[in-house]
Amino acid sequence: LFEITPKALGEDAFKAFARDFARDHLPDSGNMATYGAELAGYLGTHPQSPNWLPDLVRFEWALHQAHHAEDADACDFADLLDPANAIALHPSAQIVATGFDAAALYTAIRDETTLPAIKPAPHQWLIGRMPDDAVIWLALSPYEADFITLITQTRSLLIPLEQLGPDADEMTLLQTLLAKLVAHGLLILTETPQ
Repeated sequence: LFEITPKALGEDAFKAFARDFARDHLPDSGNMATYGAELAGYLGTHPQSPNWLPDLVRFEWALHQAHHAEDADACDFADLLDPANAIALHPSAQIVATGFDAAALYTAIRDETTLPAIKPAPHQWLIGRMPDDAVIWLALSPYEADFITLITQTRSLLIPLEQLGPDADEMTLLQTLLAKLVAHGLLILTETPQ
């Protein structure tokens, strides 16, 4: 399930953490694709875990989930503009918050380039799978993350815009974000919650 995290930490060190985790967290189903969801939280409390490790695990786990999530047809701009439509994130998409730039660390390890300095700083990512099955991540500002969270909660595009009341600059930011979400197939039509 994890390919990049063991490389970041070293295979032996990762195996030691994995053994500790497995001893305390027995699988609750035969589906090993779901085993590991609690690893980031566990590492966050482990006294020997580097402070950046839970975030890297959380980021890599979200990529894994996106890859294996169910599929759904993406919507287009016309769907978004119809106030009668209920919209949602694609089943593969989720917001992941990290206290470090987990994407930069993940990318550097994957591409075998120089590791970035690991400095604490809040980051939010939208991770999801595009129609061509490529898994991507988009860096989000707090405002963009709030907007996407409101879309998820209200199943609407108009209600979040009314609640946030964006100024001209914020509206430009949200328009650009919506263009990315539609272009990458990360929004779908869904049922209105009952």
